[in-house]
Amino acid sequence: MTVSLSYAEYLEGFSADALIAALDDHQDGKLNAFDACCARHVREGRGDTRALIHEDTQGQVHAFTYAELEAMSARLAGWMVAQGLGEGDRIACMLPRSSALLVAVLATWRIGAVYQPLFTAFGPDAVAYRLTRADTRLV
Repeated sequence: MTVSLSYAEYLEGFSADALIAALDDHQDGKLNAFDACCARHVREGRGDTRALIHEDTQGQVHAFTYAELEAMSARLAGWMVAQGLGEGDRIACMLPRSSALLVAVLATWRIGAVYQPLFTAFGPDAVAYRLTRADTRLV
C-alpha cells in the first residue's frame, strides 16, 4: 500500500536530524557523503554490487563495484591528505563526466572536504572568480 502525502504534509513530518541519524553509521552526529553513498554498502557486505556503469565517449562500457570505488577513492584521498588537505577544504575539479570524476568527488567527500564543480563552459575569469571566492585549496 502506497500512501501519498502532499508536499506540506511531507514537510510537517520531515526532520533533517532524523535523516542524519538514520545515515549516521559512526554515531557522531555528522553525515559524510562518502559514507552515505559508498562506504556503508561495503561495510554492509554489498561491496561486490555494481555501483556505477559508465559508457565513455568511445562507446566503451565500464562497470565498478562499491568496493572498487572505495579502493580507488581511498588512494586519491590518501594523496589528498598527504598534500595537507582535510575537513572543510575546498577541492575543485574540472573533469568530463566519467568514473574518474566520481572517484574525485568520493575522495573529496571521504576526507570531509567540500567538492567544488567546475565546467568547461566557464571562461577563465569565471573559474578564477569561483576559485578565489571559495578559497579553493586544490584544483
